[in-house]
Amino acid sequence: GSRFDDTVALPIDAPGRLEAVAAAASMRLRALPEPHELGERTIRYRDRLQHVLRDAAAATARLAAGTYGACLDCAEPISLALLTQRPWAPRCVYCALDI
Repeated sequence: GSRFDDTVALPIDAPGRLEAVAAAASMRLRALPEPHELGERTIRYRDRLQHVLRDAAAATARLAAGTYGACLDCAEPISLALLTQRPWAPRCVYCALDI
């Protein structure tokens, strides 16, 4: 049997949270110096921001397609707790940890 029930619960504010995450990441990216002026830590920070921005855009697309909240690997529901904490999460905890 499935390790999940069949009910998919989504954070009510998911669209707004995704928009806010994308806006904050974009603002922080614009505030960074030119790439040739960045130190190693700042380059890693920029890379994380770009990753979050891509993930938020992909989650917004899944929301529009009606697939938001389903794990990209196993198609089982992503927990409400995880989506509340990281609304851009593309995978359930089990697949993210490769359990």
